[in-house]
Amino acid sequence: HLLNNPHAYAKVRAEVDNVLKGEPIRPEHLGKLPYITAVLQETLRFTPSIPVFGLEAIEDEIVTSEGKQYLIPKDVRILVFVTQLHKDTSVWGEDVDVFRPERMLDGGFERAPANAWKPWGNGARACIGRPLAWQESLIALASIFQRFDLVHNNPSYQLSYKFTLTVKPRDFHIRAIPRPGVPSVFSYSGSRTTVQSPTSSDAPNKENTAENPEHGVDLYLAYGSNSGTCKDFAQRVASETRSKGFIPHIVSLDSIEPAVPTNGPVIIFTASYEGEPADNARRFVESLETAHPGKYAGVKYAVFGCGHHDWKQTYQKIPILVDNVLAENGATRLMTRKEADSGTYEFFDTFDTWVPELWKALREAYGGRLHATSDEGAEEKLSIQMMETSRAAVLKRDEATSIGKVICNRLLTAPGVPAKHHIEIELPEDMHYEPGDYISILPRNPEENVSRVLSRLNLLPDQNILIKSKTTTTLPIDKPVSVWEVLSGYVEIGQTASRKNIQGLIKVAPEDVKPKLADILDHFKEDVIDKHLSVLDVLELYPHIDISLSSFLSLLPAMRIRQYSISSSPLWDATRVTLTLSIIDIPNESSGLQNKFLGVASNYLARVRPGEQVQVGIRSSAATFHLPEDPSVPVVMFAAGSGIAPMRGFIQQRVEQTKSGRNVGKMVLFYGCRSSDQDFLYAEDDLKEWQELGFLEVKPAFSRKTEDSFGCKYVQDRVLYDKELIFEYFLAGAKFYTCGSPPVANGLKETLIKLIKLHHADWDDERLARRWESIQKERLATDVFAYFCNREPLALLVFLLFVSAHCCY
Repeated sequence: HLLNNPHAYAKVRAEVDNVLKGEPIRPEHLGKLPYITAVLQETLRFTPSIPVFGLEAIEDEIVTSEGKQYLIPKDVRILVFVTQLHKDTSVWGEDVDVFRPERMLDGGFERAPANAWKPWGNGARACIGRPLAWQESLIALASIFQRFDLVHNNPSYQLSYKFTLTVKPRDFHIRAIPRPGVPSVFSYSGSRTTVQSPTSSDAPNKENTAENPEHGVDLYLAYGSNSGTCKDFAQRVASETRSKGFIPHIVSLDSIEPAVPTNGPVIIFTASYEGEPADNARRFVESLETAHPGKYAGVKYAVFGCGHHDWKQTYQKIPILVDNVLAENGATRLMTRKEADSGTYEFFDTFDTWVPELWKALREAYGGRLHATSDEGAEEKLSIQMMETSRAAVLKRDEATSIGKVICNRLLTAPGVPAKHHIEIELPEDMHYEPGDYISILPRNPEENVSRVLSRLNLLPDQNILIKSKTTTTLPIDKPVSVWEVLSGYVEIGQTASRKNIQGLIKVAPEDVKPKLADILDHFKEDVIDKHLSVLDVLELYPHIDISLSSFLSLLPAMRIRQYSISSSPLWDATRVTLTLSIIDIPNESSGLQNKFLGVASNYLARVRPGEQVQVGIRSSAATFHLPEDPSVPVVMFAAGSGIAPMRGFIQQRVEQTKSGRNVGKMVLFYGCRSSDQDFLYAEDDLKEWQELGFLEVKPAFSRKTEDSFGCKYVQDRVLYDKELIFEYFLAGAKFYTCGSPPVANGLKETLIKLIKLHHADWDDERLARRWESIQKERLATDVFAYFCNREPLALLVFLLFVSAHCCY
């Protein structure tokens, strides 16, 4: 719970440091740790280790619950479920499903009724050792926090339970990083042990770095990343460190908190996710918000910030916060913070042009301490030895993944329209999810693209190679691996080329080709970005460019994990998930090329067959993008295309609740597609069956057959047509969810602003923004997607619609 709640984590550590003051814990300290005591009390309330205990009525008893009376006859035995007992809102407040130790402070625990907190059991058979266990827990927690910084060993771990005599977390591992200048772990003599600044398991090791320079300056490349982009940027900088005289350490931001290293520069790569830090940067950001003057004295740093311009209110929020707080509290800024906009075609080029500026700043700051070797070029950084025999390679990826099995894969759409698939995957044991969560997929490149590379470079697919690298790499090194395996699973062959890629090709191109490549650079957006032109495409357009496999691989980014919204509910089957996805298959617009632009993960998944294994993981969505705990709360959903995925999971959850006899609130789905007979997903099976249960309405908008949807072409048109229904749901306290592409957002913006202005001509932008912000926290959850991530616009528009609804009624 503390690892998932950085604010509480920071309070525990601050209390330990203030009370113990660097000394080993002593008996007199135990009464001075009120917050740790509250943490233990809240932990046992939130997740009691005893799930149930029994009682027996000694006489006939009438009890009242939720306004109803029940007779419990004498001698009848009843079971008390402790988890439910501890979630009594009349005792603990409405936020009983939130881990909040503060509820136990200032007499909060003492004021609770005697029988409201029963984690030890009840009566004479309650835990006999609870006083000793309580004291041990206080000592252990304080001692551990004094000596170590704690991080998730697996950041994507989902809490699951092991039931024996008591309840325990299953397969939960924590990584402990020694804190500098703390008492010895094994001695209570009061002596001090100094340790180096912490590094995480992400730091380079012998598996992914063949050799490190013996002398050099430590360079900390710290990332906050959910999707992997910032981590990839850190790895790309690390690949150049040997020739620059630095020793790279690739670490997550949480792993360098609170002891931010001072023995070398710290380069920070981080992004904002709707104004929040990445999962592996939450505790670091929490510590920044409680920083004090001088805390970061001696730290030298630079920040590379990622964001998307459509998130106007929170664009670059976290990078700006990190940069400002470090500078204001004693750290030295090595260079001006760089902003990269993932919503523009220059995103990767911004990084490529920033890297030389970074090396220049580092040379100026550390020039006297560097022992750089010459820049040996890509050919010497990556050497390849052809092998005589074949040997299967094991795919490695530092992201945590497990093995799932494909159960079914079916096409949902008619011929002639963009394909969409429904895929069912059996999850590994102990992997759990909730409706609204994501499944992570580690894909492989389309076979067509791999074959194109083999043909262009004159290679055989089963040829074994041995890769050696003098820098950090994500390729499999020092063991035989087939060319096909490397090209299929370790690099992004179809990645759109960057300016740096084209500049690299110019260096090795024949003289008559160089002007043509230079012209591509001059018209980069039109010739490369708009046409999705990859490095492979360029090599096929200019077959006289002579390039080796090692140089080709050095131009490509590492294979990334993709995330898809889960389209099922665990109440349907807790061991399986379903995906609903669009297949990206776009004709190439470059003359001279016959191939298509193929989405890596979508084409990979489109071709998996029942029985095949895929590498998967579960990632929780934002806390707001889950169904209300109370199933009677009405729900309104907006979706288009494969954006129906999480909505299908939400609906299926309530379908299963209905089948079990529970009363569920009404749901309405506004859904956009081309026509009822081409791509109205699930219309003739699931949606038809579920509407018959009585709680679901579906309001489609057909862009190619508007006559079948009351003249409504898009989702926003159908919303406008059924605005009275929207108002009705809003006033009934409904929760609203959106999932779709940017065109959905842009269309809603145009339509809804007209509606708002019609009813509220006197409202200015400031008033609209205030109302939007006040509703956002409680009523709307968004997951707007596309080629380029885009969530904010649709969220704004739906909130504004809510404003209009509220004031009209």
